[in-house]
Amino acid sequence: MSRGAADRREKGFVRWPAWLLLSLLVGACVSVLLGQDANWDLRNYHLYNPFALLNGRFGVDLMPAGMQTNFNALLDLPYYLLARGPLAGLPRLMAAAAGLPFGLLLFATLGLARWVLQPADAAGAALAVIAVAIGGTAAATVSEIGTTFNDISCAVLLVGALALGGPDCTERRPGWRVAAAGAMAGAAVALKLTNAVLAPGVLAGLLVAAPGWRVRWGVLWRFAVAAAAVGLALGGPLALALESRHGNPVFPLLNGLFRSPWYPPVDFYDTRFLPRSSLQAWFYPFWWVRRNASLVTESGNPFRDARGALAMLALPILAVGLVKADAARRRRVGALIVATVVAYLGWLRVFSILRYAVALEAFAAVLIVTAAGDLAALVSRRRVAAPVLAALLLAGLLRHTQPPDWWRIPYGRRVWDIETVRLPPSSLVVAVNAPVALVIPFIDSPGFRAVGFSPTTVEAHGWRLYEETMRIIREHPGPVFALAPDYHSLPGVWPEAGVVFDTARCRPIHTNIVFNAAVELCPGERISPGPPGSAPAAGR
Repeated sequence: MSRGAADRREKGFVRWPAWLLLSLLVGACVSVLLGQDANWDLRNYHLYNPFALLNGRFGVDLMPAGMQTNFNALLDLPYYLLARGPLAGLPRLMAAAAGLPFGLLLFATLGLARWVLQPADAAGAALAVIAVAIGGTAAATVSEIGTTFNDISCAVLLVGALALGGPDCTERRPGWRVAAAGAMAGAAVALKLTNAVLAPGVLAGLLVAAPGWRVRWGVLWRFAVAAAAVGLALGGPLALALESRHGNPVFPLLNGLFRSPWYPPVDFYDTRFLPRSSLQAWFYPFWWVRRNASLVTESGNPFRDARGALAMLALPILAVGLVKADAARRRRVGALIVATVVAYLGWLRVFSILRYAVALEAFAAVLIVTAAGDLAALVSRRRVAAPVLAALLLAGLLRHTQPPDWWRIPYGRRVWDIETVRLPPSSLVVAVNAPVALVIPFIDSPGFRAVGFSPTTVEAHGWRLYEETMRIIREHPGPVFALAPDYHSLPGVWPEAGVVFDTARCRPIHTNIVFNAAVELCPGERISPGPPGSAPAAGR
C-alpha cells in the first residue's frame, strides 16, 4: 500500500466517528422537533409487550393486545425501560433518545452511498451526503422518526448489512464483514418479521457484488449461517414459547401452514394496500407522486413522495452508465440495483405498506444520486455538475414530499402520564378491542390476569382461542373488569362467559397518549353461564 493510500485510509478512519456523532445528533434533534410519539401501535402493544416480557406474563395473560401480543418485544425494551425509568419525567430527552436509530440510519446510508459511489473528491463526497439527505427526508422515514414502530431500527440493520458486506464481497476471500451482514439481516427478521421480504434483497445484492461463483459461495454460506444463528438467538425463544402454547411458532400468523387448533387454518393476508391492477403493479411508485390517502398507508392521513418514481426512472440511466463502467463499478451499482429490486418486489407482493419500506427509501436515495451522477457526466465534464443536479433534486423532493401522520402529542410533565388503576387482588381484566393494552402495565392488583377479546378472538369462534378466552372469563375466581376504547364498543352481556358488564358504571382512565376516545374501565358481575357458542350481546 502506498503512503498516499495509507494516509487516505487513516483520515477516513478518523472521520467516521465524527460522521457517526453528527448523524446521532441530527437524529436526536429532529425527533425532539417532531414531538412525542403517540401512535396506535404504541397504545396497543409497544408498552404491554415489554412489560409482559420483563414480568413473565406469557403464561399468565392471553393475548390482551390481540395478535400483536405475540410479536417480539426486544426492540421495545430500551424505550420502555427508559420511559418508565430514568427518563420518565424528561419527555424531550426521551424523544431525543428515540431519535437515535434515525441517526444510525443516516450513518448507514452514508456508508452505503460511499461504497457505491467511491467518491474521490469533494464533489463525490457531496453526492454521498446528498444521498443521505434524500433518504433521510423520505415520507415513511420522516413519519417514523422517534416512534416505536421499529422499522427505522430494522432498516439500520438492512442498509448497514449491504454497506458493510458489500466491500467484503469484492475480495477474493470474503470474511467477517459478510458474516456480520448476515447477522444483521437475521436480527432484522427475528426482531420484526415484516423484514423477511426485504432481507433476501440484501443477500441478492451481496451475491451480485461478489466476483465469481467461488466467492459467491463463500458469501452465501457465511451470510446464511450468521443470519440463521442470530435469528434463532433473537427469535427462537419466542417461537418455541408460541409453539409450545399454541402449536404455531408465529401464532396466529401463517396458520394455514402450521394448523394450530387455536385458530382457523388461514393466513393473515392484508390485501388493502396491494396494487389494484397490473398497470398499477408495474408502476405503483408513480401513484405516490400525487397526494393520496389510504393507498399504501393505514392511517388514512394524506401522503406524497416522488422518490420511488425517481428510483424507477434511475434504473435505465444506470443501465446505460454501466455499459462503459469498469467491472468493479458494475458490481457495486449492480448490487444496489438488485438489492433494491428484489426487496421491492417482495414488499410489493406481500405488503405494499409504506411503513415497512424505510430500508427501500434508503436504497432508492442512493440509486437516485448515482443516476444523477451518471446523467450529469453525459452532459457536462465538470465534476460539480453531479452534486448540483442532485442538490436540485433534493430541493424539489423537500418541497414536494408530504409524510403521513402517525399521531404525536405535545410534551407534558412525563413521557407516559397514565393513571395507576387500583383493582382488588386477583382481578381479571378483559381488554376489549384496541388500543387499550397500554393501561395494563399500570394496573395495581396483586395476582391480576389479563385476557384479550379482539377481532382475532372473534375470528377464532369455534376454535380453541375463543373457547379458552371464554373459559378464563367464566372460571376466573376473582372480580372481572373490562377495558374498552369506550363503553359504546363494549358488549354488555357475555352469556357464554357468564358475565355482564355494567356500562353505566364505566369510568375513563386518564392517559396523555390516548385521544379522540378515552379508555374506559367497566366492572363486571357474574350471571349464569349460557350455552357454548352464545356470543356476547351488544352493549348500549
